[in-house]
Amino acid sequence: TDENTLIYGNNESGKEMFISTILYSLMIHHHPKEVNIYIADFGAESLTVFNGMPHVGDTMIVSDSDKLLGLVKLLNKEYQKRKKKFVDYAGSFVEYNQNNEEKFPLILVVLNSIEGFAEAYSRSSDMFDILYRDGAKYGITFIVSTSISSGIRLRVAQNFTNKVCLRMS
Repeated sequence: TDENTLIYGNNESGKEMFISTILYSLMIHHHPKEVNIYIADFGAESLTVFNGMPHVGDTMIVSDSDKLLGLVKLLNKEYQKRKKKFVDYAGSFVEYNQNNEEKFPLILVVLNSIEGFAEAYSRSSDMFDILYRDGAKYGITFIVSTSISSGIRLRVAQNFTNKVCLRMS
């Protein structure tokens, strides 16, 4: 998934199963040097099952504030680093990796139940806005899920190329 994906679906709609399927598929078809995954599960916490997998940098739940702040710092640092490195390649992750021996992995951040994340970490939530908008071209993409249509602001939702709607009320 080289673009941001937004998944809408109420409880029991299969959001976590859908995300799990995407993650398993990525892990089967790509080496950990190609894809690094970070999971913040503010829903049923069922995605923590991926903790310890070679592709997964970390999993977080709502009470892991230190881990979450660490993730925000890591992503911002990586974003700045890649922005500088890719300047000669039109700021393109794909272009850079095609023309260099040193390859950067795709960083995939999964935010399950964005409304829980925004409620618990409103300031950190705002920090992701730049990454939602510009991250994909630098190889930092997101899969975000919400159980309510108003769970993500329209201005933010516009940065998600892929939108999937499962069962909604």
